[in-house]
Amino acid sequence: MDKMILELEQECLEAYRIKVDYASQCRARLRQTVADSEADFAYIYAALGEWPMHIRQFENNTRSLNKELELPQLEEMQKRI
Repeated sequence: MDKMILELEQECLEAYRIKVDYASQCRARLRQTVADSEADFAYIYAALGEWPMHIRQFENNTRSLNKELELPQLEEMQKRI
């Protein structure tokens, strides 16, 4: 009985580890996408001859991803339309 419980616990821990690894990979891809988008903003500002109002630097996991996804540049550009 104890062996069965131990095996079940091991399977659960492995499933959890796989899900955590997948979530970490997704977060890294999302952060890269955000960084790429910010580079696009910088390019657009440069093409317009303007200096970006705000270029955010990521702070190694110290801020929530939701906070990082706030894009004041996009809001500013939408106001101009």
